[in-house]
Amino acid sequence: MKNEPNYINPKNPVYISYAWIEDDNDVLEICRVMLENGIDYRRDKDGLCLYKKNIAEVEKKIGDGDAVVVIVSRKYMTSLHTMNEWHNILFKGDIGRRVFVVVLEDAEISNYDKVQECRGILEAEFKKLDARYQTCVKNHQIPSRHLSEVELSAQSNLGFVDDLDYLYAFCRNYNRGSSIAVHRANGFKEIIEPLRKYVTELAEAANAKETIKELKAQIANLKQEGGAANNAKVKKNLAKNIEGYFEINGIIWSDRNVGAKTMVDYGDYYTWGKALKMEFGDEWRLPTKEEFRVLIKNCKHKWTTRNSVYGLEFRNKDGQSLFLPAAGAGGLTMFDVCERGVYWTSSPALLPIAAYHLDFDSGSVDLTTGGGLRCY
Repeated sequence: MKNEPNYINPKNPVYISYAWIEDDNDVLEICRVMLENGIDYRRDKDGLCLYKKNIAEVEKKIGDGDAVVVIVSRKYMTSLHTMNEWHNILFKGDIGRRVFVVVLEDAEISNYDKVQECRGILEAEFKKLDARYQTCVKNHQIPSRHLSEVELSAQSNLGFVDDLDYLYAFCRNYNRGSSIAVHRANGFKEIIEPLRKYVTELAEAANAKETIKELKAQIANLKQEGGAANNAKVKKNLAKNIEGYFEINGIIWSDRNVGAKTMVDYGDYYTWGKALKMEFGDEWRLPTKEEFRVLIKNCKHKWTTRNSVYGLEFRNKDGQSLFLPAAGAGGLTMFDVCERGVYWTSSPALLPIAAYHLDFDSGSVDLTTGGGLRCY
């Protein structure tokens, strides 16, 4: 059983995705170093997958983790169970921020031919599963009584061969740090330091969310007691205690996008008119075009980066800052991610199919209706 230090992420542990091998020393060492740094974690051998636990649900839980350490080995790349975990990780998205990858020697992830060998193994497994599945269909049998949930996932996703391609591309596109030998020599410091920083941000975001809940509860109580002016004053004073609080001309702005867990997360994407209150609650609303104009006029703003995320930073006279990530935009496909920010206002345009939006990149900031089709 693990010791119970004062975790920095007690409500949001780091999940570890890896394939069982005879020598698990690297996994054990990473776990030990995480505990030394106050990082709580979950892996299957430490109670995540208990007796009679649904294996597919466990692999889904790992994939849904807000922070996941992926330890890539050849077995990882050829096992349906670990590739199902990777499939779930990909489905959750935001892998550039959530995933911290460690590549073991036998993975040879940079060797295209070796990766293709693993792809061939997965394709062979898929053919076997598909044959069993088609036999069930032909004999009017229920496939779920003859294949496990993980096997059904593998069959419906072509043996995860496309997911393996994503893993290969991910490891080549993102700096995965030093070789495993160097990681071992420096106590996995290169991985643990950014991981600790990231989970700290997640914990702070969760705490801020709890503070907002408390704020809403206090406001609701005050409303019952009466006094609208007093309510607004108390609301403003309480909001100042929230980390990331930003206020301009009496308007309180959220410190993050809808659906974002931290200030630099892109958050979710919405067509114009989607219900903000379903996500944030009745105390929040979308800014108007006039409020965006006040923001631009009364705050210093500049194109900058936070935690390697590009975006537009506003700073008021009190030194408080508001960061809008350059999350791009999209209709059927996404475009200009990392290069441009497009933020809806609640103000409709004269043209019924358009609406006002803030549009910015590294060289310009504009409040416009041009190109602002409500279906984007």
